[in-house]
Parts: sequence; structure tokens; C-alpha cells
Amino acid sequence: MWPSIDDRELSKALHGAEAAVHAASRTLLASTVQTHARAGRRRILDLLRARDSDRSDWPDIREVLAHGQKAQPAVAGWAVTSLSARHFLPGPALFDLVVIDEASQCAIPHILPLLFRARRALVIGDAMQLAHVAKISPEREALVRRKLGLR
Repeated sequence: MWPSIDDRELSKALHGAEAAVHAASRTLLASTVQTHARAGRRRILDLLRARDSDRSDWPDIREVLAHGQKAQPAVAGWAVTSLSARHFLPGPALFDLVVIDEASQCAIPHILPLLFRARRALVIGDAMQLAHVAKISPEREALVRRKLGLR
């Protein structure tokens, strides 16, 4: 014969365990964020100082990204314009994911430097967006594409 189980007591114990897991998760998250913020603070401040000086900020950007190191990146993401790619290191696979939004308004030559630095890319756009304003005629663009063997 099975022992008698009180569903109310079991439910109460389950809710208590769930609350303990949530509290532990909040503590772990706060601790992780604080640890990374502390570790990245110096690197981010160095980057800001480099930006405000006359010297190149590429070494500081590399340090903030922790690119090629076992250290955690000081920042998890960047939000930039396509023309800002020149501020990032000129190497492949610098970023795990590059998101191109409003893609129909982007000139392909402007996003190539970002795509080159991406391990993966997500390109978002729709047919209802305004088209990119090109400075060359469609005929000239077609001529250049044919000359380079591009579709």
C-alpha cells in the first residue's frame, strides 16, 4: 500500500523550491553582470580615452572585444552605422553576429566591411521600404556588375 501524500503540502514544497531557484538565479545573474562590468570598466575607459585622443583606438577596441583571448568581452554588443565599420579591426569573424536592419536602404559596398567582420549575419528588410539612394545610374551599376562577373 502506498503512503498517503498530501497534495497541498507537495504543492507548497514545490512552490518553495521554485522560489529558491528564482532567488538563486537572480543572485547569480547580478553577480555575473557585476563581475563582467568591473572587469570591463578599465577596458571601456581606455577605449573612451583613445577615442578622445589623436592615437588609433584599434588596440583598445581589440581589448574591449577581448578578440582572440579567453577573457570575456567587456561589451556584449555594438550598435553602429554601416559607415562606422572603419572603427573596428580589419579582420574576419570579429563579431559573432552582425544584424543589418533596413537592408533595402543600405548600399552593398557600405555593408561589406561589416559582413566581412561577421561569423554570421542576419539581414532584415522588406519590399515596402524605400530603396537605397544610389549615386550611380542603374545602367552604370549593371555595367560594373557585368565587368566584375557579378549577378
